[in-house]
Amino acid sequence: MTKLYSKWRIPGTSYCMIRWKPNVFVPPHGHNGKQCKFWLVKGALQENQYKIIPNHGYYMKEQQLLLPGQRSYINDTIGVHSVRNLLDSAAWSIHRYYE
Repeated sequence: MTKLYSKWRIPGTSYCMIRWKPNVFVPPHGHNGKQCKFWLVKGALQENQYKIIPNHGYYMKEQQLLLPGQRSYINDTIGVHSVRNLLDSAAWSIHRYYE
């Protein structure tokens, strides 16, 4: 499988920089008990948040378009999310993962 994004940890912090490949779709995923805040720096991302229904999968409960300067937040209580880069060029975002 082709890597959908590249992630760099910013040393000494709980922050990472992510470069999303053009037109990429990252399927629904969680963050293993961590909180995740992220800010879009460049590009346009579509984030879908899904509520998990135990033993039945999940359903989409929210969809949002993120433009530079906008942010989002997800944790396992909220559910899982998918991310899509809507452009033919790379998108960049800063993520903070914490307990």
